Order: sequence, then structure tokens, then C-alpha cells
Amino acid sequence: MQFVVVALSVALVGLATRARAAPPARAEAASCSAALLADYASRGIAQPERCSRKPRTTNIRTQQEPAKLYSVGRRIEPAKLYSVGTLVRPPTASFAGWFISGNVSGNFSALDQTEIFKMTNVVTNRFSDSSQTVGFGFNAGYLFAPWNNGILVGASASVDVLNQDTSHTFPGGFFLGQTAGVIGSVNAQLGFVGTPHFLIYGEAGPAFVRLDQKLNFSGPVTSVDTWATGVNVGIGAAYEPPDWQFAGHRLAIFSQVNRIFLPSVTFDNPGSPGFIYRNQNDIVQLKFGLRLELGDGEPRAPIIHDVPPVVRPVFGFH
Repeated sequence: MQFVVVALSVALVGLATRARAAPPARAEAASCSAALLADYASRGIAQPERCSRKPRTTNIRTQQEPAKLYSVGRRIEPAKLYSVGTLVRPPTASFAGWFISGNVSGNFSALDQTEIFKMTNVVTNRFSDSSQTVGFGFNAGYLFAPWNNGILVGASASVDVLNQDTSHTFPGGFFLGQTAGVIGSVNAQLGFVGTPHFLIYGEAGPAFVRLDQKLNFSGPVTSVDTWATGVNVGIGAAYEPPDWQFAGHRLAIFSQVNRIFLPSVTFDNPGSPGFIYRNQNDIVQLKFGLRLELGDGEPRAPIIHDVPPVVRPVFGFH
């Protein structure tokens, strides 16, 4: 009986020893807290391998990065990150600002002359003739972009020298005709920049033409001159080759078509005292020339960028 008691005592002591040597299962599953590590140290038990490493802690840091700009079919590049309130001016509007130009022109004139007997006011003759000549001219103006897009508006003034004779000739070298000397016009212009280097435009305004009516019926040439006021209407196109410059300014080539509508003008020429002459003249001009942009263009309105930085979480471990 004593042997049984001793055996049971030894068994109980062994079980107690093993129970103290190993932590409970739930403790194994728990994290390596400070209390558990102190308990291991008080009993002389080595720390488990999982507790020998420094506990991981998660820290979220922020990093400012440029916003990514993605575009279909283009290389992916980061977009510029502007600070809040930064003023940024986009590129200037092409063809905007002051300009001057010079041109050569082909001029086509149609002239209808009506001869009227003074005493009876009866038409005695009608003549229709035409002529062509080459002239030259100058133009200056200013364009700006009021809506910060490709639409330009402005004004221009031009002077063209023609010295164009349009006459009806008679046997013996006699003639009746008219010379268009100088055309001046002041125009409103409206244009559209289709591409950065291409402009199409239209213009309209009053035109002032120097006319000299001439005749020679029986002796010396006699003439009467006057200014006629009409209307100029034109359309044109200009192109800026990317590398063309003159004196540091952009240079463009242009072509333009103008139609000058003139009212009928009456002449009382002393070389034909019994008659008056009523002339109806229309002029078409085809111009080719060079255009010099004197400024750097009209700046578009500033854009205020208010782009907050992009915050991307970055995970790390101590």
C-alpha cells in the first residue's frame, strides 16, 4: 500500500513539473507580451524563437509624388505638380500681336463707261473694257485672342499702288479710259488659327481709290481725277514656317484675295465739253507676300493651378 502511495506521489510531481515547464496552449498562441517574457525569465525558460525577434510594428509614412498623367498612344510621363496658387501662362496665341507685311499683287479691273449728252441727258455710247497689271502694297495691323482660343480679331490698314490703265481705244490712236492709281483701305479682321502655324482670316472695310479719267479725242490728253469711296472684302491665309525669322521676329508667308466694290463716278472732262462720263469700276486683287510678326504674340489669360499633392501610403517595418 505504501508503494502505491509513493508511485502516485511521484506521478503527480512529474505532472506538476511538466505543467510548469510548458506555458498553456493559449499562451503559446498569444503574442510575446512583456508579462509572458518576464514569466519565462523567472522560471529560467528560454524564449521561443518567435519571441527572440523584435516585434513588427507598422508605420504609415506619406510621400509627395507628382500625379501620373496617362494618355492613350503616348509615352507615360509624370505631370508637373504645381503648388497651390501658382500662376502659369500657357503659350502665346500664334499670329496674335502687331504685324506688318509687304506684297506684290495681280490686279484685274473691269470698267464700264457710259457717255451722256449733257443737253438732253441721253446716253450716246457705252463701252466695257478690262485690264490686268502688277502692283505692290503694304499692310499693318493688330490681332488678339479675346476668348483665349484660336479665334483672333483685330484691325488692319493697307496701301496698294496699281497705276492701272483701263481704256477703250478708237482708230487713229484716240482713247477714253481711266487709271486706278492707289487703293487705301481700313479693315476689321477675323481669323482662326487652325494649327500652331496656319491662319485663315477674312477682312472687310472701307476702301479709298484714286481715279484719273483720261481721254484723247482730237488733241492733247485731258484728265480729271477724284477719290472714290467703296468697300473692300477679302479672305486670306498665312503660314509660319517654324524656322523662319527676321531680326528676331517670326516671319510668315501669305496669300490674299480682295474685291473692291466702287460706286459709279461721274466725270466732266474739259476735253469733251458737250458730254459727261459715268464710270463703273470693280477691282479684284490677288496678293502674295511676307508678314512679319513684331511681337511675341498675345498672351492668353493666366491659369491658377490649385492641384493638391498626391499622397501615397508607404508601408515599412522597424
